[in-house]
Amino acid sequence: MLKYDTYLCLFNNKTAAEFLLDREQAELIYLLDGTRTTDNVLSEFDKESQETVRTFVSKLSSEGCLESIANPQKRIIDLPLVQPYLEGVLFDITSLCNLRCHHCYVSDFYKEKRGKDLSLDEIYGVLDDLAAMNVRDVAVTGGEPILRDDIRKIIEGIVARNMRLGSFFTNGLEIEKDFVSFISSLPQFTRIYISLDGLTPYSHSMIRGGDVNSNVTHAAAIRAIEMFASAGVPVTINTSLHQKNLSELPAMYQLLKRMNVSQWRIAVPKPIGRYKETQPELKPQWDNVLAAYAALLDIHLQDVSVSNEGFTSPIEVEFELLFRTEIVYKKIKFYQPGDIACLYHKNRCSIKANGDVTPCGYFDYIVAGNIRETPIQQIWISNKMQSVKTMKIAEVSECKDCPSLAICGTGCRAVAHRLTGDIRAKDEYACAQVIKFHKEVVTPLFEKYGFSVRGSAEVEDIFTDS
Repeated sequence: MLKYDTYLCLFNNKTAAEFLLDREQAELIYLLDGTRTTDNVLSEFDKESQETVRTFVSKLSSEGCLESIANPQKRIIDLPLVQPYLEGVLFDITSLCNLRCHHCYVSDFYKEKRGKDLSLDEIYGVLDDLAAMNVRDVAVTGGEPILRDDIRKIIEGIVARNMRLGSFFTNGLEIEKDFVSFISSLPQFTRIYISLDGLTPYSHSMIRGGDVNSNVTHAAAIRAIEMFASAGVPVTINTSLHQKNLSELPAMYQLLKRMNVSQWRIAVPKPIGRYKETQPELKPQWDNVLAAYAALLDIHLQDVSVSNEGFTSPIEVEFELLFRTEIVYKKIKFYQPGDIACLYHKNRCSIKANGDVTPCGYFDYIVAGNIRETPIQQIWISNKMQSVKTMKIAEVSECKDCPSLAICGTGCRAVAHRLTGDIRAKDEYACAQVIKFHKEVVTPLFEKYGFSVRGSAEVEDIFTDS
């Protein structure tokens, strides 16, 4: 059971399914403490309510949330009272990497911090603290996490503490079959994120730099994708756009479909880390990006169908800030001035390889504390951390009259800060994309394939106004 800031839920590590609970349902779960029979529990309710209780208990059992035991064994639900709730962490478990990518957002940080990585015992200590805070999931990244000799022990430590290994990020270079088998045998739903930045070794190497031969890096990524997908492990591909891969997106889409990739995330790199120096030769023109998105979306929407139960698609596609396949079925988020400026990271933070804790992976220069000196719970609730986490959309004054604010939500605060030096400035990356994409790409293609934009009146007006 997880206690968010405003609600309770049951979370299934095996499927990543989340079940919202109202107050009465939560109280009933507390009664199901391993010391009572069903009849004992039912006796707490009047006859009119007993059938409802039976139905709920049956539902819990069918979903795997509840099991019957032969002998009484008291279970104690001790939910921490830490607010705001820390849902998940991005854990950079190593500063070491076998590539030197031209867009690496942690390159500046690890110029000074390399070689100061946490030991396994220190990582276990952090995991103990996260488990005590009832953290839902841990995303493992680096550097290249597979380079740690104790990587399996770290993953086993996460699972043993009843947290979910939500994500594992890799470039694929050092992935072997035995590691794939290890991941596929975990008793929970884990997603693998693999970087593939081009259809060919040449276009892939435009981003994935370093001393490794481009044919090797590209082949390794393809091989890793195929191994994980064949083992039934959900694979998400991360692709960074540059001048040489825009025209390849439709062919990449067909390739990833054939390899049974489940998700594809595409973005223009942020002006952070090494990309500050390499973007003059790599950054594509915004008009060309939108044209490439339109060509890809035109193909993708042919594969998407909608029913009362939801949507189906052989692969889900995401354009950062702009589009997710699920919006053919779900309502688009409508941001309001009182919302948190970075809603996704509101309940998340990043732990660096040396123990520094930052608001997110991109804000590596805002260090709220180090776990070698201060417990993670104390760092999480600190003013330095929460001043970023609680920033409201209304505080970005430049955006308040923008017609696309309802779907943009002011973009990325880290990008705004890097470009202007002001965390409350507008994000020029978002400004260059959002309005034109939704008017010139989404609206005509949704009309072409019979989809409708669902959201508030303000959101729908963005798509329909000329």
